Amino acid sequence: MIRASRFVVIVAVVLGTSFAYAAPAPKKGDVKTDAAEALIQEGIKLRRVGRDDAALEKFDRAYGINPTPRGAAQKGLCLHALGRFTEAEEYLAKSLEGDSDPWVAKNRSTIKESIEDVKTKIGRFEISGSPLGAHVTVDGREVGQFPLSGMVRINAGPAVLQVQADGYVSETTSLQVQGASFRQLEFRLKKAAPVAAAPMPQNTAITDSNADLSANANDATTDAPVYKKAWFWGAVGVVVIGGVVAGILLSGGKEVASPAVNDTVGL
Repeated sequence: MIRASRFVVIVAVVLGTSFAYAAPAPKKGDVKTDAAEALIQEGIKLRRVGRDDAALEKFDRAYGINPTPRGAAQKGLCLHALGRFTEAEEYLAKSLEGDSDPWVAKNRSTIKESIEDVKTKIGRFEISGSPLGAHVTVDGREVGQFPLSGMVRINAGPAVLQVQADGYVSETTSLQVQGASFRQLEFRLKKAAPVAAAPMPQNTAITDSNADLSANANDATTDAPVYKKAWFWGAVGVVVIGGVVAGILLSGGKEVASPAVNDTVGL
């Protein structure tokens, strides 16, 4: 409870100095500086009435036009209020790089305290594994590829971490991240099973064609007259040959002479 109250005081002080601070007059003719400052002022007004989402859109645009330390601080404070702690830490840290910025110099101690509070709401992970080039995502957002160059920071609370690579079975882990914690995770993806080749389609056109030819041949055989069919003449041949053989056997196997013909004409 004491920590929460202390955090409220920190935010109030930072916001108070943000509102009270008189922005430096833009250089004459510096269109980018002028446009960015106008957006920052709009964002501050939106935060006064609790519209942090709308304010962040203004700070995003301002920082895109002119990425100043003050713009980074305003964006970081807004992200902090929205519970996007990993991003808030990034931009608050960037703001402290601006030693020459008068607004940052005036509020440096407060920004540092805000960073320390954000750290209590972030878990840090050292993630390693294989294969090289595998993609690592947290809640659908890619945070890098193996080998990762540094710590992966994740907001406290539930999170889904996934590692995936082409040709490998992906791994998914559900996390319950604790603030100000540190963990080491290692993933060794297994190669995916090869995909079986699809069977070749049957050539139904050729099969059907052959079936038609067979059917036509059968039809032709069925419709032809009996005396034109091969089996008929085969049967006749068998009968004739059988008769000849029978005659030879009955005659004792000898040749039978033909009866003599009397050609004599009686006188």
